[in-house]
Amino acid sequence: MTVKSSLPHVVREQGVSDRYLYWSGASGRRYLFSRLDLEHVLSVKDAVVLCVKDGALCWVGSDDAVEPADILGFAADGVVFYAHFLAGSGRSRQLVSDDLSSSETPPEKRRGDGYCVAA
Repeated sequence: MTVKSSLPHVVREQGVSDRYLYWSGASGRRYLFSRLDLEHVLSVKDAVVLCVKDGALCWVGSDDAVEPADILGFAADGVVFYAHFLAGSGRSRQLVSDDLSSSETPPEKRRGDGYCVAA
């Protein structure tokens, strides 16, 4: 099966396509993530944090589950940080984290034009 996805027209038009991506979990649900710089990832609250390197998931979890020293280590290794802000409770964030971390879909099957989509 060929995976094809494109960014919404308004995202491309505004030149912010590198700031957002969808990442799919084992359930097939897609979660919208916003790219964060190091300063913001260190202070993010009530979000699911996604750490990605070369299109592969390195770490995912609630913002309160990762230590600043780990974030700094990831940053030194070239990891890109994203946050999902739409999970409104601790339970919701845990469900999203579990869904994403248990996804067996390889990154090359999920990724397309700035989105990560289910294969």
